[in-house]
Amino acid sequence: VRAIPGMAFARWADDGKAVAAPAKVDTDPTPATVEEVKTCQADVDAAIKGKTVQFESGTSTLSVDSSALIDQLSAAIAACGGTRVEVAGHTDLTGGDAANQRLSEERANSVVAAMVAKSVPSDRLVPKGYGETKPVEAAMTAAANAKNRRIEFHVAAAEGGK
Repeated sequence: VRAIPGMAFARWADDGKAVAAPAKVDTDPTPATVEEVKTCQADVDAAIKGKTVQFESGTSTLSVDSSALIDQLSAAIAACGGTRVEVAGHTDLTGGDAANQRLSEERANSVVAAMVAKSVPSDRLVPKGYGETKPVEAAMTAAANAKNRRIEFHVAAAEGGK
């Protein structure tokens, strides 16, 4: 096992205890209808309305204060079969373009990782960083910066189907 590139350690699962089979992931879902996508988007929007996914300042580390919101968003998204959800990270206008792009991507990835940990299938979440390219408010004020630092969730029908 150690000869496999990237493998440093392995442990056999058969230690005398029952091992649960991995959850089956439907890799070829039936795409959601337009109405189902609208309903899911409305549920996700309702879960985040008036709230913001918070991070430790200048990092992609989720704030402890965001735990309950991640739980609510994960439950809303998990209930939406046949969808894909873009998790869009945005930054404010301060800082450099490259640093903001990287931070927005890292934050989107952090949210996806947290949602996968809450049992949302990873193949239904698409992290995307936009950096500072899509500001809600194009001003350099504290209020504008706070609005521009955000995570958005865009629901679409899953591609493919049975």
